[in-house]
Amino acid sequence: MSIPVRFDWYDKHGTLLAINRGFFTINYTDDSGNLNTLSKRIQECPLSQHQKFVHSDVRYIVPYSAPDYMFDLNDPAAILPNRFKGKQQ
Repeated sequence: MSIPVRFDWYDKHGTLLAINRGFFTINYTDDSGNLNTLSKRIQECPLSQHQKFVHSDVRYIVPYSAPDYMFDLNDPAAILPNRFKGKQQ
């Protein structure tokens, strides 16, 4: 059994492009706040796929399960502090 992992999607300027949108699931026994697990799963999908299905300007994603952090889709292995936290709805 699996659960969806949801994200807020931003462009490089911090403009919110999509809210609460997921693109993968994890096992319900996994910790949805584990940033290393999320990073590995994010790396499985290239930036071009996100741009095609979310928005052509998408660059950053913030997981609902760890809102203090964000991922740069140009380098999803890097775990960054959420610099758009004040902009979230």
